[in-house]
Amino acid sequence: MSLTYKLEMTLDQYTKFAATINAVNPRHRAMVKRWYIANRTVDYWVDRACLNEDAGKEKLVAHANRKEEEAFNRLLRIEDELPAREITNANRQYADLHKHEAVKH
Repeated sequence: MSLTYKLEMTLDQYTKFAATINAVNPRHRAMVKRWYIANRTVDYWVDRACLNEDAGKEKLVAHANRKEEEAFNRLLRIEDELPAREITNANRQYADLHKHEAVKH
């Protein structure tokens, strides 16, 4: 994925697959969707911080870092409420959806 493409992506584009994530137990469907959105929001703000750092925009880096921390804390709160099997299942689906974004070493 190119730097230009990442710059043009919005948070809505990062979270566009939220409706495709399924819960093991339908009762947890909404919470699993919130988990996915929180996870992708963390990714979005991490990418924003990196892009702004590369561009030398320190104020925007600090803003992105604050937003990332808020999103990460929200993700942790959601994970505290979800059963372990729902988190495992959601992580598996997340990995399948975003395997093209994984960094290969």
